[in-house]
Amino acid sequence: MSNMNSNTGVTTIQPIVDLTSASETSGLTSVTLTGYAQAQGAASLIGTTGAFAELFGNGGVNPIAQAVINTTTGAFTFTDVPLGVGANDFTVQVTDNFGNTGTSNIVTDTRVAGGPSITFDPYTATGTSVTQTISGTVTTTDGASLQGSHVNLD
Repeated sequence: MSNMNSNTGVTTIQPIVDLTSASETSGLTSVTLTGYAQAQGAASLIGTTGAFAELFGNGGVNPIAQAVINTTTGAFTFTDVPLGVGANDFTVQVTDNFGNTGTSNIVTDTRVAGGPSITFDPYTATGTSVTQTISGTVTTTDGASLQGSHVNLD
């Protein structure tokens, strides 16, 4: 099976795209994302001033950044990409001259250093029972969800 229309010479193979991120983003407000793109078959990558990659954030429909693709190596870099607290979902997209689009996606999770804090309500002994109820509040400095979290007392 051929990936080229024999009548028009148009290839239908998507470009190859790979997006990578810093492995640790805790406490960071921005990150550098790097990647690689390559057209397939007779296609070439396109852009308004050369081949470029577009970066989309958190499901957005408008690109938040563009990066020029190195025509020799296929490498591209997005610098100072802003990070929010929690999950940051990034998709990079490249298009070839036949209109084929290739994408790559990563999710990086950002936390504020320090973790949650636990505050216990004042405790008053209520007798000689084997069990006692202790209550308190757990909060985070980074807005992270505590749904399903547990506190263990040793």
